[in-house]
Amino acid sequence: HFYISGGFGPRLNGITCFGLAPNSVGGSYFYSLPHIDIMGFMSYGVSTATAVLTFAKVAGGTITNTNMYTPTTIGIIVEDLCQGLVFTGGLIVVPTRGIVVRQAAATNPSFIEFIGMQIDQATVYGAEVTHGAQIDFTRCTISNMITGDGIIFGAAPTNVIRVGISLCKFEEIAGNGVAAVAGAAYFNLIGNTFFHMGTTAGVPLSIGAGVTTDVLVADNRMTDNAG
Repeated sequence: HFYISGGFGPRLNGITCFGLAPNSVGGSYFYSLPHIDIMGFMSYGVSTATAVLTFAKVAGGTITNTNMYTPTTIGIIVEDLCQGLVFTGGLIVVPTRGIVVRQAAATNPSFIEFIGMQIDQATVYGAEVTHGAQIDFTRCTISNMITGDGIIFGAAPTNVIRVGISLCKFEEIAGNGVAAVAGAAYFNLIGNTFFHMGTTAGVPLSIGAGVTTDVLVADNRMTDNAG
């Protein structure tokens, strides 16, 4: 689809990517941009790319209404020196991982917000954060996972700090709703709803060994969970 690098800041509106066997849907890669705006991005079909949308070293921007049916691949990757990206509204169906925030080179993403995203039937994790700071999920819904955790974050040594998960819904998830593993620190889990976690094994919130620094858990509703 796209490889966009450099320039002042592209604006993309109303894009549809569609692929049926034997043809596959490609991926789009945005690299080293001072700003980007995307409104209305739809991708449907099996992809051979690492992710449908990848952002690396993007300094800011808004990504609105991203709708994907993307079996066998990741929906959105945010990596390296990305800062100030806001993802608002969107549906990601049947990904391996709906959202991944990670380090690909020497620097971590920071100040990344996901607002009102829906991730359905992910096969590994709904969202995975291995590196970053000030990563926030607000009013997101993660549902219908027959394997894996809703959101998992952390990677030893301490590489994920100041994560916020607020007013989100976790429904029908086989593993844990939220899992914090070694390397996670300073996180808030406030006002979320967990319904039917651990259909195979799991709990609404799993805090692993080595996660001991400034953890706030408040006003969460947990109903009909296995653990």
